Amino acid sequence: MAAGFISRAAMPDTTAPNGSANTERGRKTSDRPTALSTTRGCLMSGFGRFATAACAAIAVLAGSGTVAHAQSLPVPYGNSEMIRVAVSGWDGPVPGANDYSCHPSADHPAPVVLTGSTFLSAAVNWTSLAPYLSNLGFCVFTVDYGRTVYRIPPGLNGMDPIPDSAVEVRDVVDRVLAATGAARVDLVGHSQGGLVDRYYLNVLGGADKVGKMVLMSSPYASTGLPVDVTALARNIIPESLFQAILNNGRIPPLYLNFADPWAWEKIQPLQPAIEYTQITDLTDEIGLLGGMHAPAGASNAVTRYINDACPIDLSQHFAQPYSPAAVAMVANALDPAHALTPPCTLVPLYALG
Repeated sequence: MAAGFISRAAMPDTTAPNGSANTERGRKTSDRPTALSTTRGCLMSGFGRFATAACAAIAVLAGSGTVAHAQSLPVPYGNSEMIRVAVSGWDGPVPGANDYSCHPSADHPAPVVLTGSTFLSAAVNWTSLAPYLSNLGFCVFTVDYGRTVYRIPPGLNGMDPIPDSAVEVRDVVDRVLAATGAARVDLVGHSQGGLVDRYYLNVLGGADKVGKMVLMSSPYASTGLPVDVTALARNIIPESLFQAILNNGRIPPLYLNFADPWAWEKIQPLQPAIEYTQITDLTDEIGLLGGMHAPAGASNAVTRYINDACPIDLSQHFAQPYSPAAVAMVANALDPAHALTPPCTLVPLYALG
């Protein structure tokens, strides 16, 4: 098996028999829970195209009427997929996402909004997770953010200050809620995307519009030290100087926005009514700072390690969205009632596959 890529023998071929995308995703009705559970079980059976056709037929028999995911989108994995999309379609459409006519089902009433990492566009960041969630019946939407003040070719995300980027998340969430009629969304944030999401929750009124916050290697705290280093920074660095650097408008501050101690002051508190799940890996570079652990005493926050689900999956920071185990773990966090055992495949760090 190629490093960083799960074979078709290990994971089902979710390509529709005619190669077409599903046109009725999310439109399942509440009288089909048996169809949903049957389809989810079949999707993990690993028998290629035969399984796809068989699952569709079984789901039709188990439910009533048209099944939302009889035709599934392909779900590519592996670090080479990140490179392929970056080269061929940096700002291209995200398969399985951004269908504003999608109607949430009774099984998945909350649309899912994905906010990616620093640098990577939504098309690159979510080439695996978006179609995976769509195939399970979620309405999925993505955010490209942080490229208004600093426009860096080919369109790097996360260049702007976090407060500015959080406004863009707010606008997407409001549009999703208006289009779908849902009461709340669930958020998934990778790296800086999780910080931007949490700023939105804590400062811009998002707490009443969100049910779950799933973090992919997006730290709860800046470090694992017993001392809050961002508080120390706020006492040492003049805020006016730091903000002038962030907002100079000419030279992108790169990771200074990620380290903004005044943004961190607003990001770190947890909203008591929201469920937080961290999905990370022991080999994650950002995790070496120690901030991935759930805050002590926080009953609504947990950290789950990819290595616990698959000891041979050593996906590092930017590789995790293309890990079969990580993708399944995110879906499980969004829908724990229908959790599946994550597949396990060898992923040696950033090796291509």
